[in-house]
Order: sequence, then C-alpha cells, then structure tokens
Amino acid sequence: MGEIYLNLLEPINLPDFLDQRGYKNFKFNMLDNAALDLSSELYKRQAEETPVTLNSIVSAFLLLEKPTTMAVQTTELLKKIVLIFNYIKKKVHIKSYMNIAPQ
Repeated sequence: MGEIYLNLLEPINLPDFLDQRGYKNFKFNMLDNAALDLSSELYKRQAEETPVTLNSIVSAFLLLEKPTTMAVQTTELLKKIVLIFNYIKKKVHIKSYMNIAPQ
C-alpha cells in the first residue's frame, strides 16, 4: 500500500491509522469497518474543532419546531437557548467562543 494522507486538522497517515485500529493485514472484506472507523475519527476531530455559536443553537431549536407550531414564543426559545448555553459552558470538551449568556 502506498502512502495516503488525509489532511483534516492533523494529517492522518492511513496505513498507520489502519495498523493502530487492528487492520494490520488489511483485506478487502475489512473495507466497510475500516471506512466506518475512519469516518468516526474524522467526525470526532471535526466536532472537537467546530465551535458552538449562538446562531447554531437558535437554528437547531428552530429546525426542531413543527411546521404547525412555527410561531415560536420568544421567551420559550430563550429559556431553551440559555439552558443549552449553560450546558456548553460546563462541558470542557465542547469548543465555544460564547462568553456572555443570551438575554
């Protein structure tokens, strides 16, 4: 196998990655599991580096609303956003640039 590098944040050396994940003698029938492991690792790295913003929280709550109840009460939405904001501030593994609670 040649050298293949995926450049997402820190480069991933694919042969080393496969060896570390137990695919030392890689066979074609291992492809699905190896691809899933690699996808999971890339997702984890991306999630660790993507900051949570107030806009993303508001957007997520608006997308969760049912079309029939789209008239969202501002006070109810704010309560949900503050709850998530407080949760994010307590979790050290979530990257966020928000320092001031929504008001």
